[in-house]
Amino acid sequence: LKPIVDENEGNNIIGYLLISRNLKDYTKQFNNIIFTNLLITFLLLLFAFIIASQMQKIISQPILNLSAVVKKISENKDFSLRIEQRGNDEVGHLIDGFNEMLDIIEKQNNELISSKDEALRLAQAKQQFLANMSHEIRTPMNAIIGMINLLINTPLNEEQKEYLNHIHLSANNLLVILNDILDISKIESGKIIFEKNRFNLNDTLDNIKKLFEPVKLEKKLNFFLEKKSDVPSFWIGDQVRLNQILINLVGNAFKFTHQGTIKLEVSSLP
Repeated sequence: LKPIVDENEGNNIIGYLLISRNLKDYTKQFNNIIFTNLLITFLLLLFAFIIASQMQKIISQPILNLSAVVKKISENKDFSLRIEQRGNDEVGHLIDGFNEMLDIIEKQNNELISSKDEALRLAQAKQQFLANMSHEIRTPMNAIIGMINLLINTPLNEEQKEYLNHIHLSANNLLVILNDILDISKIESGKIIFEKNRFNLNDTLDNIKKLFEPVKLEKKLNFFLEKKSDVPSFWIGDQVRLNQILINLVGNAFKFTHQGTIKLEVSSLP
């Protein structure tokens, strides 16, 4: 409502102007616009969701499958699993490479399993062989030692007794070495137990000297064995092992010496 003024009459109000308009159509049109925009937005979101889902199948799903297969392999150690390759893009090349790697690992794993089975079979064969050889070798050695014991008790001169005692000691040493070789538990554990018995070192050295006397005469070599005066005669230890070490040491000396002198000197450490 707006008044109408007559300026010639001193701005007197001569009437009123009323303009009326119905906004119902504008409101309806505005609502239609909003609804249309919302519908378009919803359709765009739906379209984006569909596109994203398809992209996931193309890109994300193979990677998820790859991750799932890796997890199964890690848990079950089953290298026969493979991933289905569905494309020739970068992800497809990655899957191809992973499958090729699984082929190599499976082949190597099968070879390791085969090698392990073969090693177990050979180990069992070794144990069976050693068990059989244990009886085959120990029996005649025990018979030899028994006959030596019987022979010692027969009438002999002093030189024969001395030689026989050296043979008896060497036979006992050989039997101990055979027992160590044929003892499966010691072979597998890699341990040899050293004895702690009182023994006379002079007897051990005298046995070494008598044992290599024939070799010395055959190769025409000089062989001297000297024990320093400050070295005690009686010791606590493994006489058999010490005798074995000395035999190997002197034996190698005779093996690689063709002329000259071999000397075994026993002295105390400073």
